[in-house]
Amino acid sequence: MSFDWDKSRRRQEAPLPSLDLPDLAGKVVVVTGGNTGIGYEIAKYAAANGAAKVIIACRNAPKGKAAIASIMHEISRGPNEVESWPLDLASFASVRAFAQRYKDSGIPLDVLVNNAAMHSVGKQTSEDGLDLLIQVDHISPLLLTLLLLPVLERPSSDAAHTGPARIVWVTSEGAALPPFPEASLPQPVTALCARNFLTREAEHEMYFTAKLLNIACCIELARLLSETPGQREVKVAAAHPGLVASELGKKDIEGENFKPVDLKGRYGMKPRTPADGAKSILVPIAYPSHKVWGRTRTRWSGEKAREEGEVVDVGMAVMPVFESMEVMQEYPTKAQDGELRKRVWADSVQLASLEYIEVDKRLVRL
Repeated sequence: MSFDWDKSRRRQEAPLPSLDLPDLAGKVVVVTGGNTGIGYEIAKYAAANGAAKVIIACRNAPKGKAAIASIMHEISRGPNEVESWPLDLASFASVRAFAQRYKDSGIPLDVLVNNAAMHSVGKQTSEDGLDLLIQVDHISPLLLTLLLLPVLERPSSDAAHTGPARIVWVTSEGAALPPFPEASLPQPVTALCARNFLTREAEHEMYFTAKLLNIACCIELARLLSETPGQREVKVAAAHPGLVASELGKKDIEGENFKPVDLKGRYGMKPRTPADGAKSILVPIAYPSHKVWGRTRTRWSGEKAREEGEVVDVGMAVMPVFESMEVMQEYPTKAQDGELRKRVWADSVQLASLEYIEVDKRLVRL
């Protein structure tokens, strides 16, 4: 799939339908970056639609508490039903601490939403020695996902936790934009982290490349889980919110110094509100499983089959990507390359410093 600006504008400008308001009764939902923007709307929706517990994972404790207060002001929920836990994706130690706290808590987990991301902070290196943007937007969320997978797969006699667990990754249609020249290298993500960029345009390219990496690893994770399922089925999906008037790319590394951006002037299309942007992500979070992963899989990504009169990427049956509340017809072109996906997966796992003792061996085959 190549990027089509005209088609993107038409989708962006078309009104979105109302959500079916499916019930999340009894579910436990974790939303990274749930203190603001799209993540906040997702957390609020889950709290308003029956979730037993919503955990907002964010690095800014005061803003997490403020988000909880705002949700509780709008929605009547009991104490400790909406919580904020510290998570700094710029630090592997913080990711591991969050995952360990979760495991120790004994709380079940039904939905993990990898929403948090950063943009436009310039070339910086994390405390773990990696490109900051790539770590925050790709490697740390993958680390968090794999560390929490045993909790997602944990069987339960409680009916609320017996259906498939879900991993939903917020991505971008712009994943089809970057050329990603490092794709030909044995360790493409390592090479990407070493890339220097000096211009705003080059940083946009890094951000969209991170979103491409997200999709590639989501497909690989879905493949591995389908080949070697755990005691509880875990489904994987990704979703693009569209162009949204959020705080992404408008603040510095500390989350301060808000800088308004004329999104309509820059992209030639009116941005959605965070509430509308959240709709596409809420489809794989809350809709019945058969409506999200409904197509019958016959081949993997990169091979096409004709279904219902349309040529679609049948990998979408196992790892669908949603845009404007509908499944996209195919993955970005580079994400269709199975050999590249495996190299991206292996390199990402290595960069996350994962060891066999931390994660099921079936997921870290290098």
